[in-house]
Amino acid sequence: MSKPKKKPFKYRFKQQRALDRHAVLISLEAGAAKQKMTAMEALNWAEDQSFRLRQHGLTAHVCEQLINEHQIVLEPFLIMLRVAHRMRKPFQAWQIVQRINTALVYDPVDAYFVGETYRMCEQHDRALEFLQPFVKKHPTDPRVREQMGILASELNRREEAAGHYRAQAKLSPGTYGGQRQLAQMGMLTDQEIERLRKARGLMDDADACAGMAAIERRLGNVEEEFRYLNRAQEIMRETWTWSPDKDDERADFIIENFNADYFGERQRTAVSERRPIFIVGMPRSGSTLLEQMLGARPDMVPIGESMAISAEIVELGRERYGHMEYPDLGMEIDANGITTIAERYFRDVSALYTDAPVFVDKQLESYNVIPLLYLAFPTAKFICVRRNPLDCLLSCYQQVFPLVDYSHSLEHLAVKYKNHLRLMAHFSEVLPGLVLTVNYEDLVEDPEGKTREISDYCEMDWAAEMLDFQDSSRPVRTASVMQVRRGIYRDSLEKWRRYDTFLEPARTVLMAAGVDLPH
Repeated sequence: MSKPKKKPFKYRFKQQRALDRHAVLISLEAGAAKQKMTAMEALNWAEDQSFRLRQHGLTAHVCEQLINEHQIVLEPFLIMLRVAHRMRKPFQAWQIVQRINTALVYDPVDAYFVGETYRMCEQHDRALEFLQPFVKKHPTDPRVREQMGILASELNRREEAAGHYRAQAKLSPGTYGGQRQLAQMGMLTDQEIERLRKARGLMDDADACAGMAAIERRLGNVEEEFRYLNRAQEIMRETWTWSPDKDDERADFIIENFNADYFGERQRTAVSERRPIFIVGMPRSGSTLLEQMLGARPDMVPIGESMAISAEIVELGRERYGHMEYPDLGMEIDANGITTIAERYFRDVSALYTDAPVFVDKQLESYNVIPLLYLAFPTAKFICVRRNPLDCLLSCYQQVFPLVDYSHSLEHLAVKYKNHLRLMAHFSEVLPGLVLTVNYEDLVEDPEGKTREISDYCEMDWAAEMLDFQDSSRPVRTASVMQVRRGIYRDSLEKWRRYDTFLEPARTVLMAAGVDLPH
């Protein structure tokens, strides 16, 4: 097939002019009378509904009408793609990308969402192939470079990733995402480190501070590391509002209502013989290590942090229960709703990841929705990975997670850890034997013994490949990407001792909750 003669930028320019001139008849709400406006006015209205007012249904309603207009080829799809990402709906994002002529995508922002959809679906090579032309079309745009660096690093292509990060740093000297990634990879040169130290506005940029913290950590300068960490987390807290009181209330509600009577009154119905293995727990608990061990087996496929189950639970609550959210949804949902969650989840997994009969889903906070998962997936297995609380919370704090709202305060991290322990203890009591708890320290000290125990729990024969996982070509989309490529190592055991005095805020919360702490 011959390539199109018209280049994308010519299409884009002409298309925008056409949108300003093209008149359409649009119903702005279901059942409402149609109105005459330009296509650009309709697109702007649809985008505003979603991104300012969060009326995502109205956005989709208008965009689907615009898609039927033959002269409007791309823009409605791109709006809906951004909405799907905003709502964390991977299946919908994938469906939209399948409908797009990606050869027409020109803007780097739009390209980001297409590339991120491929990445979300574990199709890293396809994402890189799609993004590569944007480096030539937009050589001065840093966003594509940084995204390509992330993709390459998750594929364990360190030198390739470093090249993209360095290019991003040169293209955008006032942003520090690339330097932060290089610092965490341990690949900054002495000259680059010195340049970062002297950067203007260093202490006002979370990425720059996180990068400096990683540098000081490698140098063993604990006080300087924490000075930068505290500043980075302080900056991050300005854009997040996480309430420890609400987290306590949520845990109390789940423990009170999802009791033995709740499960005794409800039936479990299998819609498939396929077996998902859900890995749950706190971030930085060793879950990625376990996932990679399981994924090294020839009879098991890891699908990463899929978001599929959380997306379908949220969607069902919006669709059938008046936008009700979990845990309230769990009290109202009927057998048909449970079946719908299971059917849609298996559909999503098959479309996005694998048809394998056994697969690993590492969506850590799924422990909150174990009551729904227990009912929806009778064949499922649940493995909770647990780590020394001080090591776990320290490691979370050192990452400066951009999207984990409770991680920007040691006190909040401790509240989250406390409530995680409370919930898992409750589920172990009312659903005995459902969840296998695996201690990270035991997994590191006795990998063969623990993987044999895990295999028995999963009702599968032990596989020696579980001990030789670090050379896998599968992508790793978590903050543990660098560590897990090293294989099994003991460096992270009792790391908290070097930071003991800085962890007092977390220790105070945990001790008050009666959590057993190391001495």
